Amino acid sequence: MSAPAARALTAADRAAARSLWQARFHDAEAFAAWYFAERFDPALSAGVFDGGTLLSMALGRRVRLGGAAGGLPAVLVAGVSTREGYERRGFMRRAMAQLEAQAVPAGAALLVLRPVDQAIYLPLGFSPYSAACLAPASGGAPQEPRPAAQADAAALAACYAAATERLDAALSRTEADMAARLAEVASDGGLCVALSDGGAVQAYALLDAQAGDAVEAAARSPELYAALLDALPAGCLAQLPPDAPRGARIPHLMAKALSAQAAFDPALAAARFIPEEY
Repeated sequence: MSAPAARALTAADRAAARSLWQARFHDAEAFAAWYFAERFDPALSAGVFDGGTLLSMALGRRVRLGGAAGGLPAVLVAGVSTREGYERRGFMRRAMAQLEAQAVPAGAALLVLRPVDQAIYLPLGFSPYSAACLAPASGGAPQEPRPAAQADAAALAACYAAATERLDAALSRTEADMAARLAEVASDGGLCVALSDGGAVQAYALLDAQAGDAVEAAARSPELYAALLDALPAGCLAQLPPDAPRGARIPHLMAKALSAQAAFDPALAAARFIPEEY
């Protein structure tokens, strides 16, 4: 009987990867359908298989980090998971090593991920990379959220660009990228609150349909976050960039440099911000 083996995923593994994702993360089926139709990139995803059974996986896709980092090509890693009953056997470590082996020849300078527990990834060479602020909405002047599918991708992309030019290594987004982000949020009924002035969006937040929290927020200036928190429903918890003047700063994403040009100082994580997306 052969030992479990690590390899790159293929398009034929899509159903198995989706099944493992749902078994471990229990996302809305509409979101899972969207992710595996729109984001799944087998060439940058890896798994450990025992025969035809997927035991563990790590899914990656290409992104570009802008800001002062100078436009680094990176792989955003999601869906790191192991089949129930097979944990603590080193399969996740092997899946991550396989993904890294695929990312390097693909030109990636960084691997970036959102850890459930940083201690899991420190031994794999990952370090704290970015920060965020968590702030409760005041709901002082609540605005009726609109379906994310109805939001103006171009207007939000312009606001996002203004918000992230102050920060290092922010995720680069075109209008098409923002449209994809809105489609991701909309896939399971997510909402959007936007504050506009003279036709330009000054600040916005994207709300998760299930928890009701703001999973992404951006404003053209830090002072505008107070107005945005007023516009969000009371009780909503908003994830803001680390330069927001309100909220508790928390560690956010971790990264691993794959080249000398991508080397970074973990002590400067508070100056970096990457919105959490899939």
